[in-house]
Amino acid sequence: MFYRFATIGTVCMTLSLAGCQTLQPVDLATSQPLSVGLAPNDNVKVWMLDGRTFDLRLTAIEADTLVGDKVRIPIKDIARVEKYSFDSKRTSYIAIGIFVVIAGLLVLAAHTPFFVGG
Repeated sequence: MFYRFATIGTVCMTLSLAGCQTLQPVDLATSQPLSVGLAPNDNVKVWMLDGRTFDLRLTAIEADTLVGDKVRIPIKDIARVEKYSFDSKRTSYIAIGIFVVIAGLLVLAAHTPFFVGG
């Protein structure tokens, strides 16, 4: 029985971590510079025109280049950029869901003979 609770707890923790971040598209089509939507230390996912993808933390944003730790990507070669951001609404829903599941498991455990000594 303990292993079931441990498994459920592990699944709940994994789901909560997935809900904390979301990818938000950055508009490349506008006439504004890319630095308006991005800043150094942002975590981004970059899709290149040739099909390659990069997950990187930006160290700098130049007029025509995104700069990461070990890569420089010309903006003209980028098909799409999405920025990782914290999603407080989704994280709150997941936290409430985890609380409800844990409360239900505690009620179930209190009424199971294995845990009450019967």
